[in-house]
Amino acid sequence: MDPIGDSHGFPRDVLPPEGEFSSREELVTAINAWAAPRGYAFISQRSFHQLANAGIAPKEIRSYLRTTSDTLATQQDIYNCIARGKRELAKGQSNIHALADQLNSEGFWSEIRLDEGGRVTAVLFAHPQSLEYLKLYPEVLLLDCTYKTNKYKMPLLDIVGIDACQRSFCIAFAFLSGEEENDFIWALERLRHMYELHGVAIPSVILTDRCLACINAISSSSCFPEPALLLCLWHINKAVLTHCMPVFTRHKGSPKGQEEWKQFYDLWHEIVASPTEDIYNERLEKWKKHYLPMHVEEVGYILETWLDPHKQRFVKAWVHQHLHFEQFVTSRAEGIHQLIKSHLKHSQVDLFEAWRIIKLVLSNQLSELKANQAKQQITTPLDISGVLYGNIRGWISHEALRKVDGQRARLLKEIPASRVRATGNSSASESEPSFSSAPPTSITSSTASISSAA
Repeated sequence: MDPIGDSHGFPRDVLPPEGEFSSREELVTAINAWAAPRGYAFISQRSFHQLANAGIAPKEIRSYLRTTSDTLATQQDIYNCIARGKRELAKGQSNIHALADQLNSEGFWSEIRLDEGGRVTAVLFAHPQSLEYLKLYPEVLLLDCTYKTNKYKMPLLDIVGIDACQRSFCIAFAFLSGEEENDFIWALERLRHMYELHGVAIPSVILTDRCLACINAISSSSCFPEPALLLCLWHINKAVLTHCMPVFTRHKGSPKGQEEWKQFYDLWHEIVASPTEDIYNERLEKWKKHYLPMHVEEVGYILETWLDPHKQRFVKAWVHQHLHFEQFVTSRAEGIHQLIKSHLKHSQVDLFEAWRIIKLVLSNQLSELKANQAKQQITTPLDISGVLYGNIRGWISHEALRKVDGQRARLLKEIPASRVRATGNSSASESEPSFSSAPPTSITSSTASISSAA
């Protein structure tokens, strides 16, 4: 009599059948084949896939399962299970065919570039929800490249926008074969086509670093010749510091050298911050007289590399002529780089796996953006809690209301009190800033609104 089958009421096949196996992998495969129809092991495999798809590293998956279950799965079991899940997701296709298939099935807008031999040389893609978000906030476009995101060493071009709450959002990504002008032209032409296809307004400002190939591509007639092209001030300052500082501070023990460098760098910042063209010319001449001919190389570098060819793209006298929403650096795109790399774990993934990780980052980002806008609709900061904005509060972002309130305060200082008392009532152009005549830090109704995105 079988004590298990009769005494305890268990089915006779409660244990897997005995047998001989040539390897541990063959044994595990046989056990899983027996256990899956009976409801065993399948739960663990599904857990592996869910945790891996959420961006959890295999060693962290093992720690989690050890604390939440009695699983006997080893680290190698987890690796094998994750690899099997990736193969199943790819449906037996190559990674690039799997990528194209998933981009299409999940509704991503995408373009793939092939060379004459049919090899993939570039991929551009945009999340469908990112496109909807872009329609609401198209005014500012940030471009920046990063590296070490895939085993093919293809640079990743991040294309980033800014919403009414001053939050960054990813518009699109492009894996490029290089950083030549033709690479950027291909990506930006497709991006322009995406804008036109989805009825997105052309941005008023594009911000990038001093990559001449990218600058030339942006200005190309087939890409984005209309927007004002600004250069990242952080990259410019870093270049000036790297090139000029060693001359002043070569004697490390000399406090005089440090003081001279500080004075040089402060005068440089004053030139960049010049509010008008006349003040710019005045400060520039003063700076040149002070440092020529003693520092002819440093002055020449700044003039030839930055001010003469590019002053309209970063000096405030020219930059403030455009609606830039106080965006002077590409640090937002740099932040996106770091976020993606924190999920990648290493740089040896293929394009399909890199896209899956980027998709996870995008999903998290879009959820956070929606939550932030919902929060702004139901909360009221103290500094804008008065009755003046009662009718539009909840429809307009806090940042936009603060800009309007700042302009209101500015105009109240500029308008003589006697004029207000004499008329008893001022016109809209006198009492409140008009959006058409306000400084570039003003806002338009489309960039201020959060109602349609909530």
